[in-house]
Amino acid sequence: MTSSKQQALLAIAAVLALLQFVVVPKIQQQNQLQQELNQVSQQLARVQAMVASEAELQRALAELPALQQQLANRYPQQQAGQSMGQVRLNLQQQLQQQLASHQLELTVFDWVGQRSEADLGLELNQARLLVRGQPVQLMQGYLALFGGQNGLSVQHAELRTTAASGQRSQPEATLTLLVQAIVLQPAALDAALPQGDD
Repeated sequence: MTSSKQQALLAIAAVLALLQFVVVPKIQQQNQLQQELNQVSQQLARVQAMVASEAELQRALAELPALQQQLANRYPQQQAGQSMGQVRLNLQQQLQQQLASHQLELTVFDWVGQRSEADLGLELNQARLLVRGQPVQLMQGYLALFGGQNGLSVQHAELRTTAASGQRSQPEATLTLLVQAIVLQPAALDAALPQGDD
């Protein structure tokens, strides 16, 4: 019996030795390989994200000139060497001409605020306008001025009408407006935007 017990003990010892010297190192090696594979997968995912980001950036940079042209078509621009005062005067004259073309009288025009958004390449200007005329012409002039693409937006509007009197055969309306004019500053916009590789 002793020899069968010894054989059983030897078999158990052989199994334990096999586990300790072959199976355990094999499992450790597989775990290490799995960790390395996970690290490589994470690195690959990061590289793919960087490539996608680079491709996205290149696409955005390629679209940039068209977007800048759209902005230039929509908003007035401050040209190189031109002061913001000159830009404001030009805007005021354009508004007066457009209102006059609709037989409207601009009785008050005050610039009441100004804010620079240099990181966006914009200058925001606010003006208070008081416009008089016949109601139909007033609405036509309003739609012509603020329904187009001229960089102007209405922040507040108030309409008052007065009935026709002995001297006037038509009713008259007065429109008080708080208008915001967005002016592009191309030099500031160019400085704020990322530049592509030449």
